[in-house]
Amino acid sequence: MAKRGRPRKPRLKLFAGEDEPRCPDWLDTVGKDEWQRVIFELRSMGILAKVDMTLIAAYCEAWAEFVELTGKIAKEGHTTHTPNGCVIQHPLVGAKNKASERLLKISKQFGISPLARSRIETQSNKKSDPLDDFISNAG
Repeated sequence: MAKRGRPRKPRLKLFAGEDEPRCPDWLDTVGKDEWQRVIFELRSMGILAKVDMTLIAAYCEAWAEFVELTGKIAKEGHTTHTPNGCVIQHPLVGAKNKASERLLKISKQFGISPLARSRIETQSNKKSDPLDDFISNAG
């Protein structure tokens, strides 16, 4: 009997490379701190490669921007007044939300969120199953 419904998505398999990406000089202190944290986590997950430098840098830059904007909004408030006296959302709130969206999009690429992590199968946590090996080699 044939199975019904949508076929299961294959799990993403990532393998770490030999070289670790180097932190870009242009990241600010907050971005560099996040770089070190993320590099450590990705290395321990076994999904770090030198080719990932650009994407990790973009993530760290978005994080630094998010932190800065969050601090400014905490000081200035979520609303502001127009020259006419109307209360509007502070423009920095939109910028903070954009930084947050970038963080979420990039984090999915590296398994930085619990849901994304559940979809990544790494070399370090892959157990060899003889039946899987046979099926993949038979095709």
